[in-house]
Amino acid sequence: DGLILCDQCTDLHNPNVIRASVGTRFTVPTFEAEGTAAISWLRQQKIKIVATTPAADTLFTAADLTVPVAIVVGTEQLGLSAAWLEAADLRVRIPMQGAADSLNVAMATTLVLYEALRQRTGSLN
Repeated sequence: DGLILCDQCTDLHNPNVIRASVGTRFTVPTFEAEGTAAISWLRQQKIKIVATTPAADTLFTAADLTVPVAIVVGTEQLGLSAAWLEAADLRVRIPMQGAADSLNVAMATTLVLYEALRQRTGSLN
């Protein structure tokens, strides 16, 4: 339903970001906030925080993503901050084979968002 960009790790107005969004940058409500403010707001709205991390026990496909959730992803280099991991109501992981322990953040986000949509609609045929 929307995007909250926290702690300014990406410039939403960068031409490369706009080009990579294929126009969706202008169709999805987007907000910028400090992480602590976003966590507080999500709590007030009773939105569960689902943190993505390779250290999680729960597979993203096993999580209930039908309830109001904020799917939180970190940077490719550093992952999520300790504050986000501690605030998470649930931590999920994407199974990986081989030596890699993480995906490109866009790919990881796509997989988890696709699963949330699949769960909410019953299928994506």
